[in-house]
Amino acid sequence: MSMCLAMQTDHGVSLRRSLTALRLSRAAPYTQSRRRDDTPLIDAMTAYLADNPGQGFGLLYEAFRAKDHP
Repeated sequence: MSMCLAMQTDHGVSLRRSLTALRLSRAAPYTQSRRRDDTPLIDAMTAYLADNPGQGFGLLYEAFRAKDHP
């Protein structure tokens, strides 16, 4: 959103035109991103890979799906 603000202040472009130029929706300045806390998942993946160092992502994914992990 800083690019949008810079376009408005430095170049005198309207909000709508700056959003169009940046290919953002008109609702973008008013919405806030929602970040998920992935700490439990990362901890579970780290523990699994510590116990099974030779397994890659495919086996990790299958093991987590079998245990109903997110």
